[in-house]
Amino acid sequence: MLNLLAAAGSALLTYVKTKPVQTALTVASTALTAKQYQATKEAGKQAQQQLDQQAANSLLEGRSAAISYRQQGANELEDLNNLLATQTARASAGNVEVTSGNPYAIAQADRRKAISNYYKYRDAAAQAQAGMQQQAELYSQAGVDARKAYRDAALFSATTSVLSLARDFKPLSLQQPTADKYFDAPVTSVDTRGKA
Repeated sequence: MLNLLAAAGSALLTYVKTKPVQTALTVASTALTAKQYQATKEAGKQAQQQLDQQAANSLLEGRSAAISYRQQGANELEDLNNLLATQTARASAGNVEVTSGNPYAIAQADRRKAISNYYKYRDAAAQAQAGMQQQAELYSQAGVDARKAYRDAALFSATTSVLSLARDFKPLSLQQPTADKYFDAPVTSVDTRGKA
């Protein structure tokens, strides 16, 4: 094993000595490949962070819209209370019975309308928040997918580059010397049978 490593090291040194320009280009290309790999992974991380920020913004928008709708619903109920108080005060001032007849019917109609509007605002708040929650989840998943895509692209690029380098960087092959290289004349056999 040690002899094999020594032979490989010797072949590599011979290669570096005989082809210094190609060796320098190979080293530079390897360094560039590593930098590109890291830069691509960093770009994926940044893309995910941007999409995560958009997801957080969507959640904030959903909460803000829900608060706005709830406030409108609360205002509707407050307006109802003010209206009923005004109607009761006017009816009392004119000695009209407020728990029956026309004033009562008007008050009931106003209540139904206000409560209906309140529930519409409440439902709109829930829908706004749920919609923005779904959008935030989509942004979040898109961020994970983007980071994975950038990572896969970086890995593919690095693998392609390494394979290209491996193809271009062909070290000297280790071969056993043969007898034919060292002798000019072919070796022939001598027939010693029958000669005495």
